[in-house]
Amino acid sequence: MIRRRPAAAAVLAALLMICLAASGCGTVPGSVFAPVTADPGTDSSAPGGTGSVPSIDTSVPGTDEGGGSGGTDRPVPPTDPRHGFSLDFSDRETETSRDLSGAVRIEFSSSSVSVTGRGASASGSAVTVTAAGVYVLSGSCAAGSVTVAAGPGDKVSLVLDGLSLVNPEGPAVFVKSADKVFLTTSAGTSSTLADGPSYKAFDGETELDAAVYSRSDLAFNGSGTLEVRGNLAHGIVSRDDLVVGSGTLRVSSVKTGVSGKDSVRIAGGSLSVEAGSNGIRATNALEPSKGYVYVKGGAVSVRSGKEAFQAETCIRIDGGSVNAEAGGSGLRCGADYLQTGGSVLVCSLSSNGKYPLAYSNSAEVSGGTFAALGSSEAGLGLTACSNQASFAVSFPGQGPGTDFSVTDASGNSVISFHPSRAYSSCTVSAPGLVPGASYTVRCGGSDVLGVTMDAPLVNRLAPN
Repeated sequence: MIRRRPAAAAVLAALLMICLAASGCGTVPGSVFAPVTADPGTDSSAPGGTGSVPSIDTSVPGTDEGGGSGGTDRPVPPTDPRHGFSLDFSDRETETSRDLSGAVRIEFSSSSVSVTGRGASASGSAVTVTAAGVYVLSGSCAAGSVTVAAGPGDKVSLVLDGLSLVNPEGPAVFVKSADKVFLTTSAGTSSTLADGPSYKAFDGETELDAAVYSRSDLAFNGSGTLEVRGNLAHGIVSRDDLVVGSGTLRVSSVKTGVSGKDSVRIAGGSLSVEAGSNGIRATNALEPSKGYVYVKGGAVSVRSGKEAFQAETCIRIDGGSVNAEAGGSGLRCGADYLQTGGSVLVCSLSSNGKYPLAYSNSAEVSGGTFAALGSSEAGLGLTACSNQASFAVSFPGQGPGTDFSVTDASGNSVISFHPSRAYSSCTVSAPGLVPGASYTVRCGGSDVLGVTMDAPLVNRLAPN
């Protein structure tokens, strides 16, 4: 009797292998099932880590940045149609608290640090974080620092729980390496990060000249308050993207307040900046989809000695409120200014081409309230308006602190502003401005100029 089952099994096995190869599920060369090995970027000392499972970044913009189901039905995040940058924020960027289960506890004292958990170490009052995880920082130290030197795929959360940290010899927080670092403030707490007024600190050839300096993506969130003081030069510097997602962030600096090379994105919370030079800036001029400032929500207040907002490509406002007073331009864009919502009130000391609103390509408002006051008769108005009208006019000079408003023919306020600087011109746009109607510019409670909207855009400023 002839047995045919082994031959049939062999045929079935061969057919199975052919089907697998045809469907893209073929074998890895040299192995049918390649063994799983540890990712070089992981560290077995990471909180909860085993050292045997690779670290896989499954984050998707607009999700929780901590992985997901891996499904294919995630919506595509919206992008700016002209410059291509994302208009979305991840859940983790905007969260107001972090799960502290298994977190590493780091407590500063005047001359030492206590570390409870794995992934961080201390030498004197200097802490180094080397692995992904959540780290809760508390205590007070007048000569300490935190350095993050984690793997290229590591996300690190620094939860500030009433921390007061000053480093007289460099940044209070320096992110040397990581995928992304989150600075989260605990509810009901106030924390302070500051550097010293005179030091020289370098990482290779890079000068570290900010109270918080990062080579990686940096995000600020939480439900507490963080004060950052840049006593040498800058307040916060990210050589990548910088996000303010929630919480209260106050920055004061000798030079630039907040700087993100690729972008500065604000989703919510409260951000106030007092800067000796530029307030908020994005510096990447080499890539058209980077070097932008984007405000989706929150309350932003800037007082600066030079530009309040400076972006190498685009400034876009979709919501929230922006109040800025500048010694230079209020809003300076290397390419475009775009506003679809929110409230923007800007006042600047305009001179030598430093206008309240400065751009190279275009300035468009399709929603929200916009008012830019300056002290020069020359300047730039908007290039386009939709859904509402705009006018740009000059009038007799007004002293610092003089209230500004625009009213309609019935005396109803369309827009109002209380600038602390002198001004003699304005560019305004608001939902209450419509073509064909007449309006009055009022300063200090007195009528100073009548404007008839004989077109959607009225510009009576002298050419720049």
